[in-house]
Amino acid sequence: MKRLMALAASLTLLASMLTGCGNDDESSEDKAASTKAATSQAADDDEDADMDDEDEDEDDDDESGGLRVPGKEDAATEAATEAEDDAPAAKGTSFKRGSISKEGVYSSEYAGFSFKTPDNWTVMTEDQLMKLMNIGLDYIGDENALDEELLKQAAIFDYSARDDVGRNITFMFENLEVSTGSKLAKSINEKEYLASLIDQLGTVSGVEYSDFSPVEKVELGGQTFYRQSFSANYTMMNYTVKQFYYVKKYDGLMMYIIMTSGTDGGDMTSYEKNFLPFD
Repeated sequence: MKRLMALAASLTLLASMLTGCGNDDESSEDKAASTKAATSQAADDDEDADMDDEDEDEDDDDESGGLRVPGKEDAATEAATEAEDDAPAAKGTSFKRGSISKEGVYSSEYAGFSFKTPDNWTVMTEDQLMKLMNIGLDYIGDENALDEELLKQAAIFDYSARDDVGRNITFMFENLEVSTGSKLAKSINEKEYLASLIDQLGTVSGVEYSDFSPVEKVELGGQTFYRQSFSANYTMMNYTVKQFYYVKKYDGLMMYIIMTSGTDGGDMTSYEKNFLPFD
């Protein structure tokens, strides 16, 4: 469970860095760099987190802004991509990453739902998601190589968006085979997983947790998730947010949906209406 603890710390720090500076003048690139640094620290990664040049390799004519737009592939890799469409990105599962349209709609055939990004929210680009996972940008456009690299990840970031006051929503999958081993990956259920995660979050320094809700079943886009919420007081940064965790087990992967309020500590469940069945 050692890696699971590192993941819990990573999620907590990620949420704090995405949320804490919602009202300042920090650029989106700087926020992404801060997030990367916090995530790397939580996972004991000694690699420097420099994202100042994150836009250097982006095509100025790319209207998608680096999103995973369905049907948008490099001509050089299109044939290989089509050949790999049905290949799993995690051994023993049917996992495939979701896509994000130019309109900001996340769609996942694997998860069985779509999610409409709230109006005036900013979606994290593919480049930024890759950097959160410490995956080189040269993998973008090469689905074969990217799938191989994703196999090494304990946590696969698939979508993240935020507004200008610090609210954020993140979708990710934990590869249980990588993080916990095959035995626990097969046996653990959502309630046990949430209990373990919440217990481990309590070991993260600099954060005080309170106001834990009971675990509830909720429907998101026709899929049944388990939800638990709590308040997280980041003592060093002197602010408190409300976090909502949703988990659902798919094959050998556990999906997280993490909704984090701004510093107003508001209820994020209104965004549950943005989930729709996969079409």
